[in-house]
Amino acid sequence: LIYTIYIYFRTKFNPKLAVKAFKYLVDDGAKSYAKNYGGSSNDMFPKKDRLELAKDYAEEFETQFNNKEFDFMK
Repeated sequence: LIYTIYIYFRTKFNPKLAVKAFKYLVDDGAKSYAKNYGGSSNDMFPKKDRLELAKDYAEEFETQFNNKEFDFMK
């Protein structure tokens, strides 16, 4: 996944698309959690919370990416 994101960002970083990409990961995690522990992913993790988490992940990734903190970037 990180390699895919690296290839994507090599051309030009787009924060809106980064949030969208991380939202897919957050949604999958919420669905997996709900499947394992019961309940509905939408009830356990409201859309607003999942979107905020995706934004946090995108900002964190951008910081790490700009600082070249990943092994494949060295």
